[in-house]
Amino acid sequence: MKYNEKELIALACEGGSDKEGLLYKKGGQKGQSYQPRWFRLKGNLLFYFKANDKGAMASSEPQGAIVLEKCLVKKYEHQSRRYCFSLGFDDDDSSRLYHLACLSARERDAWMSAIQKASYEHLRLCMKDLQDQLIKLTGRDPMEAFQEDFRPDFSPRIKRSTISKESAQNSRTNFVFSSAAPTSDMPAMEIAMACVSLPKNESGNPPSTSVTVQAVNPAFKSRWFTITETDTIESKCDPEYFSCLAIETGHEMTFTTQLKFVVKDQSCDRESPSVIGEARCLIKDVARVVQTKDGKLKLPITKEGVGHNLGELVIIGYQSGAPSRSPSIVDIIGTPKRSSLKYTISVQVTSSFLSFRPIQDRAIVAQYRFPARAKAALKVIEEMRESLFTCSVPIAYLQMLCNIEHQRTIDLYELGQLSDLWEMWRKDLLRSHFTLIGEYEQLVNDFKKYKGPYFKRSSSKKDKDFEFLATNLHVQIMTVLPHGRGESTYHRVTFGAPVAHARGFKHGGLKKILADSKSSFSVISAAEEDSVPHKIYGTLDRIEEIGKCVAEGEKQILKAVANYQTGLLDPVMTQLSSQVQQLMQICRTDPTKSALNGLKTALTRRNCVISSELASAQSQRSDWTWNGSEYVQISSAWCLDPVLESLTAQLTHCLSALDDVSSKIHQSFPRSTSVWHQTRTGSPVMSIRDSLMRKYGGRNQATESTWAARLLPAMRNLVRSMEGLSQIAIRSLKFHLLELDGRAGSETLHNVKIRRDIVVSQALSALVTSFQCTLSAKIHDLDFCRQLAEIGFLVCFESLLNLQGNEKGMLEDFFVAVRELTNFAFVLVESDSEQMTHSSVVFKGSRSFALIQIGLTQGSFNLLPSSLKRRQQIKIVPILFNQAVIPQQFHDLSSNSQLQEEINTEGLTKLSKYLNDYRKAVSKISAQSSLAIPSLVEQLSRAQTLFQNQKSRNVDFLAKIEQLCRRLNGGYLTSCKSAKDRTGMAVTYEQCLILGSEHDLLPGVFQGALNAMRSRGTRLENCNKNIGARKYAFTSLQLKMTPKQYVPPEGTYGRAKIQQ
Repeated sequence: MKYNEKELIALACEGGSDKEGLLYKKGGQKGQSYQPRWFRLKGNLLFYFKANDKGAMASSEPQGAIVLEKCLVKKYEHQSRRYCFSLGFDDDDSSRLYHLACLSARERDAWMSAIQKASYEHLRLCMKDLQDQLIKLTGRDPMEAFQEDFRPDFSPRIKRSTISKESAQNSRTNFVFSSAAPTSDMPAMEIAMACVSLPKNESGNPPSTSVTVQAVNPAFKSRWFTITETDTIESKCDPEYFSCLAIETGHEMTFTTQLKFVVKDQSCDRESPSVIGEARCLIKDVARVVQTKDGKLKLPITKEGVGHNLGELVIIGYQSGAPSRSPSIVDIIGTPKRSSLKYTISVQVTSSFLSFRPIQDRAIVAQYRFPARAKAALKVIEEMRESLFTCSVPIAYLQMLCNIEHQRTIDLYELGQLSDLWEMWRKDLLRSHFTLIGEYEQLVNDFKKYKGPYFKRSSSKKDKDFEFLATNLHVQIMTVLPHGRGESTYHRVTFGAPVAHARGFKHGGLKKILADSKSSFSVISAAEEDSVPHKIYGTLDRIEEIGKCVAEGEKQILKAVANYQTGLLDPVMTQLSSQVQQLMQICRTDPTKSALNGLKTALTRRNCVISSELASAQSQRSDWTWNGSEYVQISSAWCLDPVLESLTAQLTHCLSALDDVSSKIHQSFPRSTSVWHQTRTGSPVMSIRDSLMRKYGGRNQATESTWAARLLPAMRNLVRSMEGLSQIAIRSLKFHLLELDGRAGSETLHNVKIRRDIVVSQALSALVTSFQCTLSAKIHDLDFCRQLAEIGFLVCFESLLNLQGNEKGMLEDFFVAVRELTNFAFVLVESDSEQMTHSSVVFKGSRSFALIQIGLTQGSFNLLPSSLKRRQQIKIVPILFNQAVIPQQFHDLSSNSQLQEEINTEGLTKLSKYLNDYRKAVSKISAQSSLAIPSLVEQLSRAQTLFQNQKSRNVDFLAKIEQLCRRLNGGYLTSCKSAKDRTGMAVTYEQCLILGSEHDLLPGVFQGALNAMRSRGTRLENCNKNIGARKYAFTSLQLKMTPKQYVPPEGTYGRAKIQQ
């Protein structure tokens, strides 16, 4: 065997091993004695080292290594040693025989077992045994998936979407991509089932039955394996099953494939139901049914040992994707006509239903056929897709936070030398900032290297390595195809509540932590609008805006000088005067006034400089500062007040001088230059430039020097004075933030900051997902795009958290996370990519306000109105509602509901305000949209009435909010602790409400449709993705106090062991 000696030594010396300890080794030659050696087992390599007299490893490098392949381990006895065993090989080479001895029989048996299990051959045999067991249980070889590119799937498991450039170019929009074409010539089929004349059970009652569908392909000599199982129909001898089966042909599905339908009675025991009988047919029989006019196939139900039929199984077949037949199963089997419901679990989905592929992945799909009032079945496609923003948004957000922390360290350094107390605070805060930068940069690197699925299981919500990722984030899409009408698509986002699970709730959630603290935190800027940090950040933003306005004014002055345009001076001077007055007012009032007083106290007498951006190399020394007109050296008796007063006086003087110069220029050159631009179109009016050039004999004479000599020095002094005053105000305000953070304590601030960043990161992932889905669905609607520009994007968060224990702390985290989203805004830009992807999201800004830059393809970007193309900010209007619908055991939901009432009251107020803004906006945007305003106002009034009448467990209140948000073109997100159980109940209930209100679903089958979605739809599969079991985690005691709308069907709930 060839090997690299250095690499082998390095492997032997690395930490960690499968087993190691002291053994006594004797070589294969005669006369050799047993010597103590330290053995270390790593994989299929057994290393041995020298050992000292005390039995410890004495050397750092191994003496030898044994490759444990095709080895034979045997016990044997020796005269001088007990508990011996030999290690040889099956090549009959006696020189390769090792004699080893232990100190006890137990230790010998442990070493022999570890060595026997270490070889690759042993692992291969174990895998083969497990493979045989799986084939015995499922009838399929699990390794075939790795041997061939395509294998059909018969259950709604995770299926990765296929995306290609060709399919993207042929799709309807830039956001819709078609799936791979079927590989078989035989079309996909769907079949629905019903039973006729089933016998009564032993108790004399009609049975509660379900049908298990199994398949086998004789050509592959495989065993029967289960495809799917229908829902259970209670107490009927002629049941009509809501569940149907979608069949596709492929490598294992041929015309000779057999289907077996096992009818089971679950009246007595749902865990071990009794078998009534079974019916069989071939795939070709089903294919023949699809081609017939009535599409009906009747199969007798038989049972071994029973000489007569036990009823009849009726199958109706149709091509997948074909229009629904108007006759129902009940019409075909000849029983009295009743409301029928057909449901399909589908594997193949056509391109119309695979929306948003570039930003979503790994779909679970279900199909249903529900009866409507128009005597035609509604075909409903239900999809649940993972969001690719689960990782990409936290990466982009953490990168922005690293930049923010780095800038904060610079701000702290630039404050100059401070007195002892503030200097101690600064050092503690700097240490905290550097620690946070290191942690966040490490997280970014780890997330970038991550190559797994875009999905965080609910069982991982307490994992600190993934706490910035949203839990169980999915996009739920429902597409409805009414007979003879166009399709309608509805989507929502589901995710676990944005909560810092790993940080615990010993002191409550973020809202309570902030309320209990006696100090304000600079990191939380939107929690309280009247807080000092909020005012400081607002003042800093205002100073920045003033600086931009002054810079623009300076450009306008230079333009006037260059083009001799006196008409530009009046508006520029008016604007500059306004900005100067605002800046001086900011410095005279709080919070700047308080900040200046605090900074004056904290600065030491020897070094109290506030450096200016305009400082020259000489003036960068710590004992120089700008006093408004020049740089002066600071004496030991220097004080901040005279400098501030000097700057304010200088600013007033500069503004007066600039205004005086402007007036004199107007007197010298009274004619407006606005007519200059008309000379290019042939206007006879002569330009001021021509007039001035004739008057002064050309451009190079006295005119230019006169303008420049009068305007530029005054303007330069004004700009310098404003910059000096701005720098003092900015540094003072940043010092005030240092003071707030220092009083709070660096450790407390560090914990609050991380907790805030965690919950905001999770909320942002869900927000961006919802915005992208809404934008992609409505980008062709010009009125919607104008609505975004006018009043912003409405996003409603539906929370189902309880009000006791840890879940109350979770709700407090959720509350702050949603409020913090008001500090963000969307900006749409054109991307170089040919398709919109999850990596086209960039964050720019600070914790007080940040822009979320979304990249669109060229085709999509061209659909936007001009205002959004110019990067107009899209305001975010986040609203939170909560209803504690399913209680924890032994808790009463009516108690301690103050937080819930506060959240819902605030939410209704914000929603009412957004509706008023929408009413004003649509009057300008669309007359047709204005017609819907009265009904929207009425819906809001109904929601308010529902809230006032019942403030606890009011699921209809949430349903009204969802309907109103949808009609306002907003995004809707549903959350509970893990987005699994309660979220599944809410999603399915509101989907059925949509089918009833928008698509005429028959009222008599509402509960049946609800049970079908919950028992065979995507939400039960969501439970399987998270915990490895298709069970909603509810107890019977909980369901007794749960609203009936949120009670799952029998057999779909209970305690399940979580599979890691």
